[in-house]
Amino acid sequence: MGDVRAFLSFFTAEQGTHFPAGVRSADVRAFFTASRRAGQQPSTLNRRRAGLSNFFAFLVATGHCRTSPVIDLTLPSVEVPIRKALSITDLRRFLRTVREHGTLREQAICELLFGTGIREDEFVKLQLQDLAISERQGSVHVRGKGFRERTVPLNVDTRRILSPYLQARPSGGKTLFPGRGGKPRSPSTVWRIVARYQPLAGIAHVSPHVLRHTFATDLLRRKGVNIVTVQRLLGHASLDTTQLYTAPNLNTLLG
Repeated sequence: MGDVRAFLSFFTAEQGTHFPAGVRSADVRAFFTASRRAGQQPSTLNRRRAGLSNFFAFLVATGHCRTSPVIDLTLPSVEVPIRKALSITDLRRFLRTVREHGTLREQAICELLFGTGIREDEFVKLQLQDLAISERQGSVHVRGKGFRERTVPLNVDTRRILSPYLQARPSGGKTLFPGRGGKPRSPSTVWRIVARYQPLAGIAHVSPHVLRHTFATDLLRRKGVNIVTVQRLLGHASLDTTQLYTAPNLNTLLG
């Protein structure tokens, strides 16, 4: 109803009364023109159009309006945002740089971020008990958004880096990657650790989120994992969100 209230406020200021029967298509177009000039994004404008369309369709069905003033309104299409992922070559160069120049802890952090596709705010919540690792297999239990939990398997490279880190990790405390005083690290600290190795690797724009997207596209592009499994591993509530992450790579999959 927020979109309807926004339009009502605009209509009242411009036209006065006679709402809703007096609303014309020109009034709706003027509202969206003003919204566009105010800097509203295409995604917001399209959402508002859908809200107003449903509202006036209801009014027509209940006899409060003869026709819908929204029915012929067209808006610019919404571009799908491009999610950046590292190429296989850049990923290997980045991880190799961390292994050559980073501490054991930093190596484990970067390897786990890519190896699981975990978000940085989920990463800092990891506890020692969330990790199950052996010579042949391993997994990490992740507490995600909306109280959703998932278990993500660990590949051999991630296990190979994590094992020596766990042996060298100071005893005591529950946090898997503790900061000073054993307290959990902040997401911004994790971001800075990843960004530190960009210039050394000669790669721009590497972040925990880029590693997360690289994890997803690597599963789809190279390993042939189906999108529903990727959705589960990423912790997405909706498959639409996973498709948004993977859309730029569909041509690669089909080509």
